[in-house]
Amino acid sequence: MLRGRVSSDMKQGVRSAVILLAALPRVVGSQPPVAAPFATQPSVLTSLAINDTATAVSRAARVLALNHVVAGARPVEYRISARADMANALWMPYMTPLHLGAWQSLIGRGTTTCDGNPSGRRLQLFLQVRTALGGTVHIVNGQRVLVPQKIESNIVSDAICVLPDR
Repeated sequence: MLRGRVSSDMKQGVRSAVILLAALPRVVGSQPPVAAPFATQPSVLTSLAINDTATAVSRAARVLALNHVVAGARPVEYRISARADMANALWMPYMTPLHLGAWQSLIGRGTTTCDGNPSGRRLQLFLQVRTALGGTVHIVNGQRVLVPQKIESNIVSDAICVLPDR
């Protein structure tokens, strides 16, 4: 009789353990793991060269080429500014090659003259990129949505002498 009773208690214990284990996946680990494509390093800018290695550009030039090197994940956005603090610089979709049109408005009145050319003005540009990596799960309309986190890179700069129109 003791033998049958122990067996019955053991069966009840096993049933309880099975029910508890079946409920665990819904309680623990309810959020899906981050997908493998997000397992990369953020973008790091290693260099910027305005118009390759040119030291001067005519004010009449329509665009400036922003040659740069990015290590890590491919950026999704970039911004350019004539200010190191990137104040008021808007994020734009990233594409290569990067070209800057209507750049003449970035030449300020207080801009310094170029070394060796008093009629030229020194234009310094700053570049920053942003990468979408990892993410957080948000509930949107009752559905779980993985929202990527945008991580900003370091800021690099280069300068060029802008010569008056001739």
